[in-house]
Parts: sequence; C-alpha cells; structure tokens
Amino acid sequence: MSRSLSWAQVHGRRLRRSGLLEPGPVDRLPEVARSVCGIQAQVMGAAEWALGVRAGASTVEQVRSLIWEQRQLVKAWSIRGTLHLMTAGDQPLWATAMLDHPSGEARHWHRQFGLDEAQGTGVLTAIADALDGRVLSREELAAAVTERLGPQIREPMMSHWGDMLAPAAYRGILCFGPSAGTKVSFARRDQWAAAGSWPYLGDALADAVLRYAAAYGPVSAADVGRWFAMRTGQARELLEKLADRFTTVDVAGTPGLVPADDDIEWDDDPDGVWLLPQYDPYVLGCGLRDRVVPRPRCERIFQHGRGRYEGAVAQNVLLVDGVVAGMWRRVVRRSRVRVTVEAFVPLTAADRERIAGRAAEMAAFHGAAPDVEFARLDAP
Repeated sequence: MSRSLSWAQVHGRRLRRSGLLEPGPVDRLPEVARSVCGIQAQVMGAAEWALGVRAGASTVEQVRSLIWEQRQLVKAWSIRGTLHLMTAGDQPLWATAMLDHPSGEARHWHRQFGLDEAQGTGVLTAIADALDGRVLSREELAAAVTERLGPQIREPMMSHWGDMLAPAAYRGILCFGPSAGTKVSFARRDQWAAAGSWPYLGDALADAVLRYAAAYGPVSAADVGRWFAMRTGQARELLEKLADRFTTVDVAGTPGLVPADDDIEWDDDPDGVWLLPQYDPYVLGCGLRDRVVPRPRCERIFQHGRGRYEGAVAQNVLLVDGVVAGMWRRVVRRSRVRVTVEAFVPLTAADRERIAGRAAEMAAFHGAAPDVEFARLDAP
C-alpha cells in the first residue's frame, strides 16, 4: 500500500528541496541551482532574485559575481528550449536530455532551415570557430558566421529566440557571456566554464526525469510533460519505462510518483511567506497546479500582465505556506525599493509584518530601503 500524505507535507518537502525553507550562504547557490534543476533566466532580474531569495543576506552584486566573474553558474539554452542558469557540471545532463527529447526537434533543428545534416554541422562548426578565444555580441557572431557561410544565415543567427544558437548550446559549444547594457554576448562554453564532460554519459532523459521528481515530487505524467515540454502520453510512456525506479504515494486521494531511492523529508506544517519572482522554479515545477495556484485565484492572475498568456509562472507571486496567495510588483528608485503587494486572501497583522520583512530583504538585496504597500496592482 502506498504511503498517505497531506498536501501540507508535500508543500513542505518541495519548499525544502527548493531552498526556500532554509536559505543559506551565497556560496551554496550553485548547489541550490542544481537541486531545483536550474534557474530559468530569460529575465535576468527575475533569475537574480530567484537566487537571492534562497540566500540569506545576499546582494545582487554577489549573485552577479557568482555568474559572471566566478562562473559557478552558466547561462545557456536548456530544458524546454528556454534560457537557464545551471552549474557547468549539470549542463551536459540537461542539454543531452533535450537532444533525446521525443520530439527530436533539438537533434534535427537544421531541417527547419532547409539544411541537411552536414550543412547543420557546418553552422555549428562556424559558431565554434568564431567564438574561439573571444566573446562576441549577437551582431558580431552573426557577422562572423555569415561571412563564412553566406547571407542566408544572418537572419536566423540574429533571432532573439536563438533559432541557430540553442542547438550549439545543447552540444556544449556555446554559452552566454556578460551583457553590455541591453546587448548580450556569447562565449565558447569549453573556454568559459570547462567543468562537465560532453556529451552526458548515461541515459540523460531518464536521469533528468528522476532529478525533476526528486526536486518536485510527487509527480504525475502531466507534471513531467509540462516540465519537459512533451505530450502527456509521451511522458506517461517514459514513466512506465522507469517504473522500477519510482514508488507511488497517495496525496489526499491523488497518486503521485517519487524516486524509489530518495531520502525524502515530509514537513508536517510548512509555515512561511515568500516574494517569488516570475518564472521561479517553485511555481514552474510544482504540481498539481490547482494545489499550488488554486483556481479561484487564477482569475485575477489572468487579468494582469503576462498572466493572461502564461498564468502564474509569468507573475511575481506572494507564496504563503507553499501556495500562491497574491502578486507583487517592485519599483527600484535610487536608494528605495517600493514593493506593492496584492493579496488574494485576508491577511492578519502578523502576515503583513512577515511580508514587510521579505520586502526588506529584497530591498537590501538591491542595496536600498523598502517602502511597502498593500493594494490592487494596476494593469501595466
């Protein structure tokens, strides 16, 4: 018989695995990024706070140093075809999992441009040669590859969606360098951060699924499909192949899977509030969605900003005891940070005090003082 659990226990375990229950020092953040299967990073300000909220008394300068100076975290295209911050040692696993994805899109990327496999390999070789020993802006990299392969390559090379650059990232050729203002730059991954062998030696997709389940379990086929951007049927088939590596638990009548060899902690009563940024791994990774973002609260989320297209993952959210309970907005102005919080549930005086404390941590992260207000967020 499977173990019976409450949703409070599941939220508590996920909060702990996500590095939210016990924030640690800044130098522990690579371990945290590994535990949450990477920090989504197409919005760098959000990614920086996703790290900062998991490190006590940290600053944005310390987080940036970790990424761009110490290079303990590397930014590149990864799972779901989105930008992530990951440790150099973890990148081969997640990149190879993308190449092994059932859709085959990452492995056969060249077809969308009318190229055969040899021509696709030529593009990847040209990118590697252009970046040898130097860091280039998107424009400079596109110019170098265009000069070698012809003008038809320039437009896809310039795409902000990384149409021709993501395939290079999946093969360990390319990663991001530091930005200059609004201009991004790219580096040879083996020269920027050499740790981690390529390709990943093992069953990358299976191992990635187990890593995801360890972070966000209990999981269902729908959860795995959402995280890996695959159809639920494909995810179910994958989980069936891995059945002997999972065990089933019962969460208030709902079955879910956790790795069979996982040393699982089940916290009885998670107690805390957090101001999480958009695309935070906790909101991205946790299912059932209705238990993390209750349906009555979705209506307001869908009315605001990018929530109408992407739901809660695209919002800065107030998290109370592991459940989305509101939204927030931050405005940084010189020496002060104004934080406006819209709660979806009644707040006690103690709740407001705890939220104000989290806002003060965020302000300190940016080297500023906080101003906090509780109000409905205006439409941007």
